[in-house]
Amino acid sequence: MNMNLPLDMFSTATVHWSSLTSFTGPFSGSGSFLRFIVEARNLIRLKISCIGDMGNSHPGALFVHENLTDLTLTLSCSMSLALDQLSLPRLINLSIGYRFGSHGTCPLQHRRSWEAIVSRLLDRSQCNLQTFMTIAPFPPPALTPIWRMSSLVSLCLFLDSPDTLNHTATVLENLTVTSSRQHLPRLRSLTIICDTVDAHFFTDSKLLDLIASRWKVPTEVQRLAVLSLTNYSCPDIAYEALPLALFLLDLEDKGLEVSWAMGELDDILKDARKARESYF
Repeated sequence: MNMNLPLDMFSTATVHWSSLTSFTGPFSGSGSFLRFIVEARNLIRLKISCIGDMGNSHPGALFVHENLTDLTLTLSCSMSLALDQLSLPRLINLSIGYRFGSHGTCPLQHRRSWEAIVSRLLDRSQCNLQTFMTIAPFPPPALTPIWRMSSLVSLCLFLDSPDTLNHTATVLENLTVTSSRQHLPRLRSLTIICDTVDAHFFTDSKLLDLIASRWKVPTEVQRLAVLSLTNYSCPDIAYEALPLALFLLDLEDKGLEVSWAMGELDDILKDARKARESYF
């Protein structure tokens, strides 16, 4: 059974929660959320949004959900500590975003709080995650459980300013395959999103090293098949990022599926593609 319903209606809805396999809806209390999770033992897909104060007002024992494989969380700045009472050993796909505050920002202390909670959830669950997508910034310490996910196939990371761009080099280095470091050996799809006017990581040699290392890989590491680079703020970085663009065009000829959105660079790349097609 599939359902779209606010979780606040948990106490009044006449539903056999144990028959539920898919649920989409908001919630504003950790108590109703935890009662729902305990009752909906056959739940496979869960897409929830947090709307309000989600402090842990109902502490309790750890609950292990044996069937949940797909989890999408849209979180407010006040993160639910209810997640600290869950273990999801069969989780395969995890997607995380957050709602901005009234001024379009999320205070740093709140972001770090839920980053740590998600990190603990992954460590505790010991799941074989295949997809991790975030449209919220995660600093390197919070990503530590991700680097250990040898099962991960698809990764989407969001970098923004000013907090996480200071750690961009660490993120790129962890993704780069070397003889001594081979994180995410099954990674086939990589998306990097930037939301800042200072998009220097698009021109950083470490990004070129990362892409090259994921293309020319040792036998025990999967070759990257899909790469997507996006800069929402679209600064004028066209010519500075041109070496990266030409490198990607070369890999595209060799079979890498490439997509990008980087302001003026898009037009330059379109012209380069047309010229390449007409030449060959």
